[in-house]
Amino acid sequence: MFTSRSSRRKFFEPGDKQRPWTPRAVAVLATAKHLSLADHRITAGDILLALECGDHQVSCVFRSLGISPSVALGRPVPASWALKRNLSSEDFDASLAGFPQLVSEEAEGMGDSHLGIEHLLLFLARVGVAGVDLPYEKIKQAWLTIMGRD
Repeated sequence: MFTSRSSRRKFFEPGDKQRPWTPRAVAVLATAKHLSLADHRITAGDILLALECGDHQVSCVFRSLGISPSVALGRPVPASWALKRNLSSEDFDASLAGFPQLVSEEAEGMGDSHLGIEHLLLFLARVGVAGVDLPYEKIKQAWLTIMGRD
């Protein structure tokens, strides 16, 4: 059944009760939408690949642990993050149903008031991405070390 664009639930609803997304996390999700291949639905692999783009704390975690999503997934790293942020809940693959709540739980567990790229990475490490080794505890410790929170 076709869903009209106007009836699609916006992903970044103003006034949502969940924690706010950081601009970087929004850019990563917009980039993941741009990268989506199958059915134009964002997958965990799309989000992980978008996280590899740029030079920031998550890319430092990747380098420190020798993680290269683009090599593991056999897809190129995007040149830059997408700026378009028109996302709806329907843009995400069914395997990511409820993922904002799990990302929020990662943020809560770290005592953070926002949903950032680090929480996206920890979420992906927790649920796994086919073909990519994402050791949750090592990633979390590397993040805390980089941020001086260990």
